[in-house]
Parts: sequence; C-alpha cells; structure tokens
Amino acid sequence: MPRDGQRFLPAHKPEQPGLSQQLQAGDLRRLRVKFQIIGFAQADTVLQLDDLLGAQIPERHPLTSLFPPYAAGAEFMQKEWKKLGQLCYTRPGITPKMQTRFEETGMYKNIIFDFGGVMVDFDPKEYLVDRFCNAETEELVSQLTFESEEWKLLDAGLLSRYEANQRMLTHAKEHDCVFEVQGVLDDWMHILRPRRKMQELVQKLKAHGYCVYYLSNIPEDVLALLMERDFQGLFDGGVASCEVHVNKPDPRIYQALLDKYGLKASESVFIDDRQDNVQAAFELGFVGIRMKDSVGTLVRSGAVAVNGQAVRKSDIQIDPEKDEITVNGKPVRYSAFVYIMLYKPSGVLTATRDSRAETVLDLLPPELKRRDLFPAGRLDKDTTGLLVLTNDGEYAHRMLAPKSHVWKRYRATLDLPAEESDIARFAAGIKSGENEFAPAVLEISKDDPHIAWTEIREGKFHQVKRMFSACGKTVTALHRESIGALTLDPTLSPGESKILDPNAAALVFEKPAQII
Repeated sequence: MPRDGQRFLPAHKPEQPGLSQQLQAGDLRRLRVKFQIIGFAQADTVLQLDDLLGAQIPERHPLTSLFPPYAAGAEFMQKEWKKLGQLCYTRPGITPKMQTRFEETGMYKNIIFDFGGVMVDFDPKEYLVDRFCNAETEELVSQLTFESEEWKLLDAGLLSRYEANQRMLTHAKEHDCVFEVQGVLDDWMHILRPRRKMQELVQKLKAHGYCVYYLSNIPEDVLALLMERDFQGLFDGGVASCEVHVNKPDPRIYQALLDKYGLKASESVFIDDRQDNVQAAFELGFVGIRMKDSVGTLVRSGAVAVNGQAVRKSDIQIDPEKDEITVNGKPVRYSAFVYIMLYKPSGVLTATRDSRAETVLDLLPPELKRRDLFPAGRLDKDTTGLLVLTNDGEYAHRMLAPKSHVWKRYRATLDLPAEESDIARFAAGIKSGENEFAPAVLEISKDDPHIAWTEIREGKFHQVKRMFSACGKTVTALHRESIGALTLDPTLSPGESKILDPNAAALVFEKPAQII
C-alpha cells in the first residue's frame, strides 16, 4: 500500500485475504493484527488471567496465585509464557530485588489499573494510520495533538478542552494542516472502546477480596465519560491526573493514590501499557506489570501458523497474497478497507458511540460491524439519507477535504415556497452577515415550490439550512440523495445498509452526469 498520499482507492477487492493495509511481502513481524477481525480480541489478554484465578483462591490470597511468573524464577516464567499470551512484564525475568520483595511480603491486597491501553482501547498511532494513510501527515498530526504539550496540560487539568484545542489549532495553522487536526480533535474519542473482559477481570478480583483502583492520565471530560458509560461502580476508588494536576510517570501521582486511600506500595500491583509508567511504579515499591499487545509474543506462543505449520519466529518471510495465515486455528481473512452505504434515518447521531442516543454504527447488522468503522462525513441528527461508513482514513479525508470539491445533493422541504430569486442567489454564492458560501445549484419542484433540490461542493456546518435561512426560508426536512455520482440505493429503507465495492465507493469523487 503506497504511503505517499496519492492512493485513490485500494487496488484489491474487499474480501481478499490479507493481514493489514501495511503488510506486504516480508517479515511476519510486520503483521499489524486487527484482532477483532480474526476473532482474537485485544482484551482476550485477560482470558489467560481468568484461567489462573481458579475457584480455590481464598479471600486476600497472595497475588502470586494470580500472576504466577512473579512467584518463581525466570524458568517458571518461560514455562508459563504460552498461558500468558500477550502479557508483557517489566522485566524478562525475576530480579533478585523482586524476588526478595515477594519473599518478604507474599501478600498483595490492591490491584491498580490504568485506563488507556488497559481498561479501554487507545491506540492513537493506529488511529492516525487508518485515518490518513500518509506517514508524514500521521507524524505531523500526532505531534500537534496526542504528543503535544497541550495534550499533557489537558491531561493534568491545567488547560480546558477549549483552550487546549485552540492552541493545537493555532500550531496546526503554522503547518497548514488545520483541516486534518480539526478532524482528529472532533473525532478521536471514538477510539476509546471498553475492554469488556478487563471489566470482568476487575469484578472477579473484587469478588476474591482484592481492592481495585484506577490511576490514569486523563482529562476531566473523558474521565466523566468513561465513569458514566463504562466504569460506574466498578472501582473502589482512584486518582486521575486532571484531579491532582500531575501526570504519570511523575512519582507524585502514585503517592497521591497511596495517601488518598492509605495504601502501601509493597501491597499493591500496578498495571499499565507504558514502560515508563510501570518503571516509575516499580521504583516506588509497587509490583509493575506492563500490558502490551505483541505480535512477537503471539508468535512465540505457537498461536500463529503459516500454511499449516506453527511458527516460532516473527522474522519468517511471508507473502500475504499466497500464504495462508492462521491465529489459534482461525484464518486471517482481513479486508483492509470496507465501504458501507447507509440510509440514515432521522433521530440517529452521526457518531461512532454515544451513551445517550443511538448512533449510525448501532444500525449496522452484526455481520457488518467492525470496531474500526467511522462515518465519512456528517449528517445532522434530523437529516436523513445517504451516509458512507468506512475504515479508510485516506478515503474519508479526501472526500471531506475542501479542495476535493465533492458534490452533495440534498432535497429540502421548506416552510415557505422557494422563488426564482433564490436560484440566482444560490448560483452567485450566498453572503449574509458572517455566512459566506460558495456558488451552488438550486432547482425548485414544479409540482410543489415548498420542495427544492440543491447541490453544494462545501461541507460547512448546517450549510444547506443556513443558505435557505439567508433567503428567508426555514428547512423543515432535509434528505441527502447523493454524494458525487454515488446515489442512495432506492431499495434501502431507513436504517438499512449494504456493502459497497471499491469501484462503487469511488463514485463519490466523480461529478454527477448532470447537475440536478
């Protein structure tokens, strides 16, 4: 897959076996497994932990029964590696210092979890790859958002969401990528997906007498969302960076948790996905465990087979077009990109997730649902019609970019009859106060002047409604009929959807045969 930003659409067909949009002939280690596609969910890490719990564990049993590799030496750790799957620890073996600590204490009462990468999916790099498919753009946007100083200050509660976003957009303007950064700031929260198996693990730990807490770098609004949506009543307590105004791996945030609940580090286990955070906890006396999805670990466990033969090394050479790859006996059949036409009904949010309202992704049947899908563009909650769902970030970016000038056709129902003068105003481009819109096409129904069609090449907020408003009319109903030359399938009913092949999906970039 080219990474130069010039790709129009993927060359391969949707159901073609493959491993990843980035995987080409070469090392198996390049595999970016989309676990949800092959039925091996990222959260399945904890299945191995579940196996180790056992019904015989009494209340406040030494945690060595839960995490056996820490109970014995490196030899036992290697023996149990297969069971542990993707769990990756802060040390390749048990150091003398760690062994002494286990021998001295032998009892662990508190299990402390990070949120992002542990309790919820959070992979900004993968998200940016899927969104842009351009290495330079991905790196630049990452530096301006997820890796920025503003993001850290937001986590620490030292900036509001509005202040942080405005600063990031100011920096983006200097690099001529405001559109890209704004899109990420508007959309990124959909990658925060709860790991249900981790929630089950927390519940099991509580049932066995352990105290469970959270310790996370997280802004106030995201913390409120997760606690209300996913973790209500799940933890015994916790500390968030936004509350104490300091981020991990600063030792002060770990100490804040210990002080708040009167805990001892020597009786506590801290689980995080970042090595520096785990190391900081270890230096303070915690047992530190790093959770990490690792292709290498998966391969070494014997779960991966190439052409029916189990492989133990990730540097084996493969050809994704010819070789058959299986994980735990399940074939990897991965369509790098998916395009879905949806007839959006009124009252449904154009979003990937919402705790209070139904979203367009909720409408998909089980066979079409994928965790990486997102809507390419937006329709207002009360607007109906054509919407494209995809996991192809470059496709969506190109469709929405102002310079693409993609035509979109809407049928509007008005409170007052449209007039010939409105046609001229649309054609000239409407300027009204702060509103300024590019020239558009307007046609009035011959049967009912309260019905009008318009085609626009922009995608500004509430654009069609605002254009009619400038002409003294109110839009009472709005329906999108087409994007480019892609027209809503008349056989679909509101809420229904269908797969598009790449050629059909590419029609959005074509100018309609005739305007209106």
